[in-house]
Amino acid sequence: MELHLSRDSTTTVVLSCAPKQAATGSANTLVEATPLYHIYSPGTFTRRTTFISRIDPTSALKLEHKFKSSDKKDIKERAAYLDGGVEEFARIHWHTLSSAKLVYNMQIIDLDRFMTGSDLIGSARMFTGPDGLSYSWHLGQMMSHLTLNATGSDGSSKEVAKFYPQTNLRSSNAKPYLDVHPEGLHMLDLIVITWVYIETRRRELEKRRPAPI
Repeated sequence: MELHLSRDSTTTVVLSCAPKQAATGSANTLVEATPLYHIYSPGTFTRRTTFISRIDPTSALKLEHKFKSSDKKDIKERAAYLDGGVEEFARIHWHTLSSAKLVYNMQIIDLDRFMTGSDLIGSARMFTGPDGLSYSWHLGQMMSHLTLNATGSDGSSKEVAKFYPQTNLRSSNAKPYLDVHPEGLHMLDLIVITWVYIETRRRELEKRRPAPI
């Protein structure tokens, strides 16, 4: 399953579901995709909370909601969709000097404890899935990917999801997308939540990297 981003953002964006394609993300694929996740962070200059919601299939088809628009202002808070088709299931509270907190499944979760590891580029954050298995998000220099840890007899890991960034900022045919393999569909909500956290952190770290001399 490919989840195509309406805009190149991790905290205010709509993810639309499309069948897995041979080619990478394209404008045509986004047009044909079905809006599935609504991610919204209020505020213009600061980001304190990110709300993660599912989009009801009936609401997803309503053109007036502009779910596939690349304009940030077209992504509204959940209550603005009067048909009730955007239903929150998780939120992330961001903190500058302490760990971010995830509100999910009626629990408040410390993300540094839930996803152990480092935020350094080239490192990984590990967590336990609802199936009791161990997964790791790996922070690459340009992208992030999720693996199921030590599944092979040789101790190898298996890729479960991978985020493909926007490869050409001037091209509308290079939209970013999150590719989730069949092995990850049983915990799709959790993959989306952890992707929001990991890719947001990765981008923040990327901005802090010194420019090459």
